[in-house]
Amino acid sequence: MKSSAFVAISLALIMLLLVLSAALFFLLQGKQDLEGALQSSTDENRSLEQQQAELELEKSAAQSTVESLDALQATASLENMDLNEQLVKTDQIKATLEVTGAQLSSDLENARATLDAHRSQGPIVNIVEPQEGATFIVDQPVILVVVASDVAEISAVNFNVDTMLFGGPVEEGQQSVTVRKVWIPQTEGSFTLVATAVNKNGILSKTFEREFTVVLPPTSTPEPSATTEPTPVTPTP
Repeated sequence: MKSSAFVAISLALIMLLLVLSAALFFLLQGKQDLEGALQSSTDENRSLEQQQAELELEKSAAQSTVESLDALQATASLENMDLNEQLVKTDQIKATLEVTGAQLSSDLENARATLDAHRSQGPIVNIVEPQEGATFIVDQPVILVVVASDVAEISAVNFNVDTMLFGGPVEEGQQSVTVRKVWIPQTEGSFTLVATAVNKNGILSKTFEREFTVVLPPTSTPEPSATTEPTPVTPTP
């Protein structure tokens, strides 16, 4: 009986040990599974944290991109405003240039009309020397200076004092000509210098006259000779 009880107790202990071993095995297996799950959760957490960090970086980059786009938009708006202002100024300059061009065209037409009028009127003549009302002396040189001008060029300058003729054809291609002559009057009196000019189109200028006078040279008055006073004579005794 004792032997059977001992065997039963031994079997019970063995069964208990087996149960405990099995329980310990399951506990260890559960622990490993729990640790694996915990490690997996930690890895997932780290992965999520890394993904969150990457998302934060992407968010920051996106924010920077948005700010850059806002800055570019602001710059573009300013440039657009500048372009609009420049366009307005360009339109104003264009309008001013159009007005100026029209004025220049009008001035050109007026200048052409004036030029044509001058060409049809003939040369302009002026006597520089002698001056009006000047007085000269017989046998002394008198400088005669006549100036003629014309846009159509001068072909001849003619002037005379009474019957004395001066001037004549001039060098071609000149729009302004100055003729200088010397005249020596032989008699006294009032004289008139008459000058005219002809342009290359054969149009004669208006006559220009200048009056002056020639007088005799002044006569010198002889100085009275000194008289010698008589020496008093002393009477002899």
